[in-house]
Amino acid sequence: MDVEFTHSESYEALKKEQKLKSPDVTHRRTVIAGQTLPMLCKEVYGHERYYLKVARANRLNDFRNLVPGMEIHFPPIKPEPKA
Repeated sequence: MDVEFTHSESYEALKKEQKLKSPDVTHRRTVIAGQTLPMLCKEVYGHERYYLKVARANRLNDFRNLVPGMEIHFPPIKPEPKA
């Protein structure tokens, strides 16, 4: 059996990458044309259901019409209890 490695990352780099996708830290995204708040929530948190919490945290009056270039902050979210 032959094995060839084409890529390697340090343990610290892997931990940092995982932290960037964690729902328990604050994230920031700059809106690109065509993006929606639910879409961005799915990217950050893994699910779009948090869009109202993010809209409130950013004091958005109209979360349906995001303006390209605007910055959205995604606060830490505690997992919701299962029903």
